[in-house]
Amino acid sequence: MDHHTDPRPLQLSPFVQTMQSIAGTGLPITGAAPLVSLPYGDEMALKQKTITEFFRKMRLEGDWEPLSPSPFSRLYRTTTKRRVIFAFKKFLLAMGEGSKERSVEVRDEARLEPRQHTALYEFLLAKLNEPLFAIVARRCNYLIVRGSYKEFCVIFNMHKLDGPTVRKLKILAGQVAKTGTNVISAFVVLDPSRSKYYLDKRETESRFAVKKLFGPDTLRQEAAGRTYLYDAVSFSQVNQSMAPLMLKKAALLLDVAGGGCAQARLVDLYCGYGLFTLHLAKHFGEAWGIDCEAASIRRARDTAAHSKDIPPSTKIRFFAGQVTSRSLEELLPTPGDRPEMVVLDPPRRGTEIGVIGAVANRAPEKVLHIFCNIDIIPEELEQWKRVGYHTSKIVPLDMFPGTPSLEVLVLLEPR
Repeated sequence: MDHHTDPRPLQLSPFVQTMQSIAGTGLPITGAAPLVSLPYGDEMALKQKTITEFFRKMRLEGDWEPLSPSPFSRLYRTTTKRRVIFAFKKFLLAMGEGSKERSVEVRDEARLEPRQHTALYEFLLAKLNEPLFAIVARRCNYLIVRGSYKEFCVIFNMHKLDGPTVRKLKILAGQVAKTGTNVISAFVVLDPSRSKYYLDKRETESRFAVKKLFGPDTLRQEAAGRTYLYDAVSFSQVNQSMAPLMLKKAALLLDVAGGGCAQARLVDLYCGYGLFTLHLAKHFGEAWGIDCEAASIRRARDTAAHSKDIPPSTKIRFFAGQVTSRSLEELLPTPGDRPEMVVLDPPRRGTEIGVIGAVANRAPEKVLHIFCNIDIIPEELEQWKRVGYHTSKIVPLDMFPGTPSLEVLVLLEPR
């Protein structure tokens, strides 16, 4: 929710420190993709040792599954970006921020990206250095490529827009469409602040927030037999090859296949464009999703309307709003009228203060808490413990190969 792609420089967090102590000085765990040079089998072995030691030190309860590998160990990132900089009398594309910026040719992170992304950046870099597109180059913060593994969109993040700039952007976008890389759409995002959060539209609905240059209004993601729709600037899973496995694990942890949930309610918090809600909804009598981004909620409703596997008897509701203790009271039905299960997939920083307590007050039979920041797991699980829930199962997924980051699914149940 990539609330899972945090652009800030990687810090030596407790989990990374544990990995460094296991790897030794021969493999410094620094930078965004320090493990990309390892054979994937060696990387998986290092991560498994690190998880085991980290969980042991934190004295986490519950059964731990072995780390599940990614189907794509490299070339998997479906959202990538480049910062446009001017150096050595020409425009360059860089990865990283500030003093850590380096040209793409020497960055390991590029090895995690689909080859079509690389081809598009090479094409765009050549164009930005043409006199015809000088005005675009001077006003461009970032180039972003997003999509699936089959079709792509290009996003121009600009710090200034006017008529001449938009006209040149349309010409450039038209040329991109003819590159043979299956670019189906292009957009421009205005960000005068030049934020390092390169898809940061700050929930503004101004006339310049997002402008389509050509193509469909939405992007598509295929997962577990369903086509999900999402906006070009909305969050999506950065490793789409892992989405089917993550959905399968979620269904197994909640044990929804036996038919015992037909009268129960599913509550999906931080639901995004409905990835978990719609995959699980057919097993429940009701499914409710809440997310702060209105655009994602609109697309979740669009996808639900075309989901033929969900029976008409299943009541599905999506709401846009911040996930807080107060909003849960205002947006969700009064608890107690039927059994309930909850899925939480919060941003990297974790849940807001009071959310865990508010969820516990609803007395769900099961809670699936999903973490993209392994370091906050001990603190969040301690909160669950204080409100009467214990950790039943822990399922780690290698969602971000080449990096020290993991996705972790935690099943919680009442004591």
